[in-house]
Amino acid sequence: MMCGLVEYVIEGFLFPELKSMEGVSYIGLSLVVLGEVIRKSAIITAAKNFTHDIKLEYHESHELVIHGIYG
Repeated sequence: MMCGLVEYVIEGFLFPELKSMEGVSYIGLSLVVLGEVIRKSAIITAAKNFTHDIKLEYHESHELVIHGIYG
């Protein structure tokens, strides 16, 4: 999310003509923020079951999360 926000600010200073369509720019910024909120809520919902690693085998401690954003 920080990269998206930094890009938004840098483009605003270096290439203000790209921000001339303010509505589209604000929609894009809103989508970045919304995406990050959804991602964070998924991580919080999964809690200890969340990992960035792809698991190839079953672990006894793993639990399928079907509530919250995963519902």
